[in-house]
Amino acid sequence: MSKNKPMDDFFFEELVRASVSKATAPSTLKSKIYSRLLQESSQSSKLLPLHQCKTAGYDLCFWEDFVVALPLGEKLGKLNHCRVCHGRLLGETIEGAPLPWANCPYAKFQRT
Repeated sequence: MSKNKPMDDFFFEELVRASVSKATAPSTLKSKIYSRLLQESSQSSKLLPLHQCKTAGYDLCFWEDFVVALPLGEKLGKLNHCRVCHGRLLGETIEGAPLPWANCPYAKFQRT
């Protein structure tokens, strides 16, 4: 080490390399965190209606697309449908749960 630099760059590079891990969080934990974030978000402010989300270009899961197609009005479109979806329950309790739906966040957690 030089007098001007208490620790050289090599030390920090080695420290970073040693601390980097390829481990990921279990899908059940990711699902529980996502559910909690959704719950907090829906309690602090109103969710956008599903048709507005779809119009804005956001992908909806299979069940949300189904709700948008139903003639039930705006009220049903503002609910947090993940709270009643069995995909959430499977995602939070079973690692590697069989969730085949496109655009379902819980299914995405199972694949990553």
